[in-house]
Amino acid sequence: MGNFKTSILVGPRMFTRELEHGVIVIATGGQELKPKEYLYGENPRVLTQLELERKLAADGKEAQGLKEVVMIQCVGSRNEERPYCRPGLLRFGPSKTP
Repeated sequence: MGNFKTSILVGPRMFTRELEHGVIVIATGGQELKPKEYLYGENPRVLTQLELERKLAADGKEAQGLKEVVMIQCVGSRNEERPYCRPGLLRFGPSKTP
């Protein structure tokens, strides 16, 4: 642990943002879940967060004309096989989670 400053590229225009932090965790081998719920794979309007990010980064025109976007967090993760999604676990500031 220590005092680190890291520069990252952010957003579709790839501007630099500097972050001050104490720890770096690198998780390798992780893959996003391709759900079987909510018409994923059946309706082209249903995307994962990463798929949406890639579309917007490749061509910002994908977002033109959108009036609403619904994001459902932790799809398929509230079961015995994958019980690890806890929305709100990442907090900025002191944690009040027991």
